Amino acid sequence: MGVQGKIFISYRRDDVPADARGICDRLSRSFGASNVFIDVDKLVAGQRFERELDTSLAQCDVLIAVIGARWMDLLADHTQQGKRDYVCEEIAAALQRNIVVVPLVAGREDSIPSLPRAADLPESIRDLVLYQKHRIAHETFRRDADDLVAAIKTVLRHKPGATRWRTIAATVAICLSIVGATLAYWYIAPSVRASQTTGSTAPDSGAASKKAAEDDAARKAGEEAQRQADAEAVRKRLEDEARQKAESDARAATDAVTDCDRLAASPYDKDRPTGVAGVLDNKIDIAAGPACDDAMRHHPEIGRFAYQAGRAAFARKDFGRAAELFQEAANKGSLAANAKLGILYLRGLGVPQDSGWAHKLLDRAAVLGDSDAMAELGDLCLDRKDYDLAQHWYKKAAAQENTHGLARLGLMYANGLGVAPDPEKSLRLLERAAALGGPVAMFYLGGLYEGGSGVPKDLDQARQWYEKSFDAGYQPAMERLRNLR
Repeated sequence: MGVQGKIFISYRRDDVPADARGICDRLSRSFGASNVFIDVDKLVAGQRFERELDTSLAQCDVLIAVIGARWMDLLADHTQQGKRDYVCEEIAAALQRNIVVVPLVAGREDSIPSLPRAADLPESIRDLVLYQKHRIAHETFRRDADDLVAAIKTVLRHKPGATRWRTIAATVAICLSIVGATLAYWYIAPSVRASQTTGSTAPDSGAASKKAAEDDAARKAGEEAQRQADAEAVRKRLEDEARQKAESDARAATDAVTDCDRLAASPYDKDRPTGVAGVLDNKIDIAAGPACDDAMRHHPEIGRFAYQAGRAAFARKDFGRAAELFQEAANKGSLAANAKLGILYLRGLGVPQDSGWAHKLLDRAAVLGDSDAMAELGDLCLDRKDYDLAQHWYKKAAAQENTHGLARLGLMYANGLGVAPDPEKSLRLLERAAALGGPVAMFYLGGLYEGGSGVPKDLDQARQWYEKSFDAGYQPAMERLRNLR
């Protein structure tokens, strides 16, 4: 692993949990998972939350304070409601113990917050603003995370232990210099001491020479300092220009609409460019794969192209490749990719089945607003008959026009699952989802007309909806068509 040290990641779960997880994963690869503390991984049932946090903090060398767009609002909520703020306590403890603190602002390029002002922070953590901040944007996650690793390695190389040895070495060097000067005075300069007693003009001449030498040395030191300052200014200007150009290029690439976007963008992905409607999973064209491969070659830093390439691979049932691409996109900050990756782990498609990890991925994506993750969590809750929570997630997904969320919510109202049966409301939800192209909603509509549930029984209507559902890629519709009389 090379440079070693303990790293503590402090973050707010209602702020940027996905960013904190991505940072944790990246640091774990460089420093070892056992050397990186994040509460969701390290705490287990039965442990005292505050005690374990304090123990881990006491052992750490670096604290990463992850700050997203909601960080200050959540701080204000804790203060106003008189609730205990563990994040503030973690940072305050690190500052008191002289642990290196890295304020890390994170989020999408256009919404990354500034470092809070000292006046807006509690007194116990105001020194946070004195530390050099780091910045990680979703659009440039890999590069920014690599820079963070490099910065932490530099910090760990200069831990207090190393500083003590440098202090000892410097002290020895000073002592040797003093000894050398003393020896020079007694053994090398006896003639100078003798000359001080031979006449009145010699001392004046010696003093003048000494002053001239001191002036010359001071002049040279000043010139060298100015030269270094000029060089540093040029270096900083060139770095700023290069960074600004890179950021400008990244923004231009992010805003550019490619064939990959047109063919494989998800209608639920918040990263899709303005003006791109997106296509449902069952409508992805075979041409999307090559288009997205091309987009990834030209813009390897942009996560949405890897995510869309993953959707294309998923559509052609190449689940192993889809998993690789979704992971790559998630590492680059794609929220939607976390949801798809969670679905793959849940079902064991292209990856080993791991329901625990799947739930973490889905929870993370859902909390941050991904409607596919919300709908999937609704399904999990429905399977275990937790109707209240299922309805909660379906409603949140439906609010974003997610066809699966709308269809499942319609099913709950049709069958009275956790709610009073409401055929009229069920019909409205299903028709809305079907109009958006949802094949599951089309299938459920076929069932309503076949059974006459909330609508007049109409086998022709039922057949038409089943056919539409099957044409949209929903295989169970074919069985219903065979059985329809």
